[in-house]
Amino acid sequence: MATHARPPRLESHRNAADRATRRQAAIETRQLQHFARQLGQVTHEAMRARQDFLAQFARLDAEPALAATRARRLGVEYGRLFEQLRIALRVVPAPMTARPCVDAFDAWLERHLAACDSLARIGLNGETSQIGLAARMLAEARVAARRFNQAHREIGLARAA
Repeated sequence: MATHARPPRLESHRNAADRATRRQAAIETRQLQHFARQLGQVTHEAMRARQDFLAQFARLDAEPALAATRARRLGVEYGRLFEQLRIALRVVPAPMTARPCVDAFDAWLERHLAACDSLARIGLNGETSQIGLAARMLAEARVAARRFNQAHREIGLARAA
């Protein structure tokens, strides 16, 4: 007597698809959590660097005779630091959903690097007009910061960390 195999039940296919979807969602959540932790470390360091940088930037005009020398030193020192932070950002594995956040943070770092470059060039020619350019770059960094904060909220990184 031949046995007839039962056709697979449609419901079991749905359950398998649901399980696969849940598994994929769990993987993506873990990736986002890992990314959020690593990004948090880099952003924390970047915020601390920015605070220190801005404090010293604000004091450049305290001694006009030394402004060019101090500006160059500030630009070189913090240019290196912001470049290191940029490298640290680029090695953080980012899920596709987090790309807008990474791009905005990279733009923020780029503006700080441009400000540092302007300051570093002051020392080469002694002309302090580059301080205004550095200030404009820092203002543009605030725009990038708003983009970063918006992207951060949209992908729910605050909850993921």
